[in-house]
Amino acid sequence: MRLMQRNNSGKQVVYIQVYCVFVLMGSLLTPSFPTPIGIPSISISDILLLLAPFYVGLVVGRVVLDVRGIILIAISALILWSIFWGAILGFNASLGDLFFVIRIAKYIGSVALASALVIVSNSSVQALQWFLQRFVIVGLGLCLITIQQYFDIFSLNVTYVKFVAPTQYETLVGGYPWPRPVGMTGNPSELGFLLGLLSLASIWLFFVKQAGSYRWAILGFIYFGLMGLTMSRSAGYSILGGLIIMIVMFGVLRGALRKPGSANRRSFFKIFLLIILFGIGIQVIISKTDVVEKILWRFSSEYMEKAYETRSENWSENIELIKVSPFFGVGTLKHAGNFQHAADNEWLLLFRIGGGALPVLVASIFLLGSVRVKKQSSIEARVLIVAIAGAGFVYMIPAALFFSLLIMPLILFILVLAAPLPILRIKV
Repeated sequence: MRLMQRNNSGKQVVYIQVYCVFVLMGSLLTPSFPTPIGIPSISISDILLLLAPFYVGLVVGRVVLDVRGIILIAISALILWSIFWGAILGFNASLGDLFFVIRIAKYIGSVALASALVIVSNSSVQALQWFLQRFVIVGLGLCLITIQQYFDIFSLNVTYVKFVAPTQYETLVGGYPWPRPVGMTGNPSELGFLLGLLSLASIWLFFVKQAGSYRWAILGFIYFGLMGLTMSRSAGYSILGGLIIMIVMFGVLRGALRKPGSANRRSFFKIFLLIILFGIGIQVIISKTDVVEKILWRFSSEYMEKAYETRSENWSENIELIKVSPFFGVGTLKHAGNFQHAADNEWLLLFRIGGGALPVLVASIFLLGSVRVKKQSSIEARVLIVAIAGAGFVYMIPAALFFSLLIMPLILFILVLAAPLPILRIKV
């Protein structure tokens, strides 16, 4: 009987892990496929995550819903109410506004799959390390795609980029002087943050893994450098902030700079080596390449001032609507034709959609587990949570993260593994 239970447990681990790898490959290496007019495009990872709760129920025998899943359901209910309230106020609502429900369902699927990985692994620490290692390794395929697009190797861009990102097609073909790779996301800024998230995962593994940890540091630098090719200021500053948070927290929380002991001395040496390697890498890139002329011009004070002025005008549209209904919001207004520009600030967008409660609920998803409760998260895991939250909060000022169908499910997956907070078990 015990042997049969072990065999079943081993099969569950394999089935869940293989499914997770397929989700990673679908997220990082495949594009979204077009659908009929008015329906958002769909990717392989979308389908896998929407089906994840059913798959988990069949394999594990129960679906565990984390606290974050409950918050997502509350967010869904709040947005539904805001759409109804906006219609009462006279704003145009449409059936297309309800597609956010599918988005939330995908997020809940990510939470359910991550919870299942913790269950079959019998350890959130092991599950987190296993997932981040596969995340970083599968990300190497995205590295190759990014490099190929930037340098247009074998002139492949003309054959497929128009399908992946029609708006970026002209910048990636015909010798355009400032190409911005889009990966399989179709958006250079989104690709930039995704590469930055891979960099954060790599550097975290560098600090927590004992054997062969330096290869993770090298991969972290590679991902950070490739992020620069996207020329995304929002991704660059946010991920740099996340890396600084991670390095400082590992130094302070683990006592690396104050307490004696061989383990702490190794931590200090890792931090010192990381800073030195990063400084040398930056110096070599600047001195040996034309990166300043091709990439860093977007980070100049003059260009950033112009970008801020443009975004300020875009923000004003949402600010005016927030004043109309600050408590309940006015709904998504996705097809209402009320806007001339993109929101360019997800915090304002959330505030406008669902009132003041919506950004608070979204922020709580990121911050849950950052404070230790009943031994549900280790120090290392809390460092990762705070670093991701810090990077995400900054990135959401000029760009979209919560509404990113590619990045948000991956972040939710990592957050659940770092600090599982199960609250509801549904037996199948």
